[in-house]
Formats: sequence, C-alpha cells, structure tokens
Amino acid sequence: MNILLLDVDGVLIEDGGYYAALIKTLDYFHRLLGAGPIDFGPPDRDQFQSRGFVNEWDLCPLCAGILLVETLARQPDRSLVPAPFEDFLRQLRGAPVPQLRDMAQPYLAQIDQAQGKPVERARDVLLNALAQLPLREDTRAATDALLREMFSQTHDVERAPVTQIFQEFVIGSQLYAESYHLPPRFDEPSVLITADRSLISAESKQKLAEWAQADRVQACIYTARPSLPPADDPDCISHVGYSPEAELGMQLLDLHYPLIATGRVQWLAAEVNVPFESVTKPAPVQALAAIGAAITRKEAHSLLAAHALVARGELIGPLARLKDRVVNVWIVEDGILGMQATHGAIDLLKQRGLDIHAHAIGVAVGGLKAKALAPLSEVVLPDVNTAIAYIEPHLQ
Repeated sequence: MNILLLDVDGVLIEDGGYYAALIKTLDYFHRLLGAGPIDFGPPDRDQFQSRGFVNEWDLCPLCAGILLVETLARQPDRSLVPAPFEDFLRQLRGAPVPQLRDMAQPYLAQIDQAQGKPVERARDVLLNALAQLPLREDTRAATDALLREMFSQTHDVERAPVTQIFQEFVIGSQLYAESYHLPPRFDEPSVLITADRSLISAESKQKLAEWAQADRVQACIYTARPSLPPADDPDCISHVGYSPEAELGMQLLDLHYPLIATGRVQWLAAEVNVPFESVTKPAPVQALAAIGAAITRKEAHSLLAAHALVARGELIGPLARLKDRVVNVWIVEDGILGMQATHGAIDLLKQRGLDIHAHAIGVAVGGLKAKALAPLSEVVLPDVNTAIAYIEPHLQ
C-alpha cells in the first residue's frame, strides 16, 4: 500500500496570498498612523519567520507593536487615552512614522534572547521597550494596556482586532463576514484567490488521478492552513469561527482528495476536550489523521482514531486497516514541523507492530531551507512535480 501526503503552501501552492495579506495589513497600520505605504519585502518577513513568527496571527501584532512604540519614541510628549486598537493608532496621526524594516533588528535581537511562545516573547520585548521611553504617565498606561490586549488572544478572531484585519484581507470581505459573523471593514476580494499560484502541473495532476484510479496510491492533502471542520462531521457543527483557507486552496488547485487541515484539528480538540496546541504540528495527531483519511476518505473518523492512538495507544478505525499490510508513506513537504510530525506518526505506528515505512521528500530550491530539510528527508527536490516523478518508479 502506498499513501501520499501532500503539503499545500510551498509545495502545491506558491502562497503569495499570505504575503499579500501581510503587506495590505501593514499598509493599513500605516494609513491609520497617517503615513505612506510600507516598504517590507520577503527578506524582511523572513527575518521574523526565522524567530518563530511563521503565523501572521502572531507576526502582525508584533509589527503593529514595533510601529506603535517606535512612533511614540519620536513624539514622546503625545497624550494618548485608552481606545480600541484602530482608534488608538489614529491618535498618533502627525507623528513621524519610520519604516518597519529600518527599526526591527534591535527588537528581533531581544526576541532571540527572550523565553516563551512567540507572542509572549514579542509582548515582553515591546513592554520593556515602552518602559524605557520618557512618556507621559497617561500615555504609558494606555499604551501598556493596549499592547497587553493585542497579544492576549491573537488566535481568537472575535477578540483580536489585528487578526481580524489580516483575516479579512486573506479570505475577502464577504467570506470574512460569513465565516466570523463580524462586520467587514473593507470591500476586498480574497488574496488567496488573487495572489496564490498553483505549483502542480496538469501532467502531475493527471498522474495522481491515474494512480488513484489504479489503486496504486491513496492521497491526502495535509496542511496547517485554517479550514472548515471535517467534510463528514457527524455533528454538523456550525462553521462560524472556521476560516475556509484550505478549501480556497483546493478550489484553486482543482484537487479532490481528503483534506486534513487546521480546522479539522480544531474540531477534534473540541470533540475530545483537549487544548488545540496539543494536537497540532509537531504533534503526530494531524499526520496520523491524514494517513487514515488517505485510505478511507473518512476525515472525522480518522481524526478520532489518531487521537485514540496518541492518547491511549489504541489502534482503531481507519488506522486499524493498516494491519497486516506493507505500507509506504510518501510525504512531500517543505516544512520542518510537518516532517517531524509525520515521522513521529509513523514511529507510533511502528510501535504498534505495523510494517510501515516513511519516504520523506523535502521541497526546497537549495539554500538554508534545503539544508534544514535534508536530515529529515530521503531526498530534497526543487518542486512537487519533480517529487511525483521521483515517486513513480518506486510504486509497487
């Protein structure tokens, strides 16, 4: 049996949409401050991502906080009063606003030395920088309270105005209103539709379809993108609060395989009453669920079976169908966390006595990324099409 797990961003899709949403969000911060467009290129973003800020829900508040503190530093006698995030920034209109790329490095150097999760490190460094400024006490107190609020609930869209702004650009104003039942700020299309680009060729898609038709490979799309709950959710829970970003990717790709994405894992965490962070990458749950969904197309049952294996050591449901088979799992992935999670999943299955083997294919065009992926990979290749060509002669 051959199972194929395909990552999305950086593998199936060139994810220009998330970068476009980041720039739109940062530009909006500049407009609120009364400044011109921001100058922030991919290398600048990479400086933040290398410190663990790979999720824009954490990155955007950090960028907003740096802009806020540095603008205050240039006009420390400004009187600010408590206000919602956007109104608070508007109070700084007329102050000099420096470019983020020119002032980020000292903050990043301090973040390197700080402890905790990315949002905790960002909050602490910004609060420390604020404490060093010669501000009016009313301004200091109001800014301190806002910074704490900005970093308290970055993954709770209903309570996180910075995340709300970014999400509206990502999925578009209409879908934002439908997904979160929140009023849109703008009238914008989804950048995932306008700026993402498919990386898989028509020939490779046809090859995947032929493999599936001939039962040579059973595939699943496996991604950290936000998504809806499982397509076969037996409880048919409300989709409010779930962002269909993985589904927008599948629409762009025109691929119709089972999907195990972040919304599915969010659903699982609620079903079994565990913290979301305990079942997402690099935990092996999502990878186990992807393996189960590939062979059965049952997303909800595969998620529950994955949790049963990790939490109780039980091999049930879709994963039980791996027994008495020789199983080769092909992973095409460009992220270290995804690789680690999948290797962890396969190690757990081996511990249950299964004859299962990992074939990890890293996707990177040389450089540091390829070097980081190499220890976890059977081979590192430049793109998904080369990976599919590599797999074909190895199929039994």
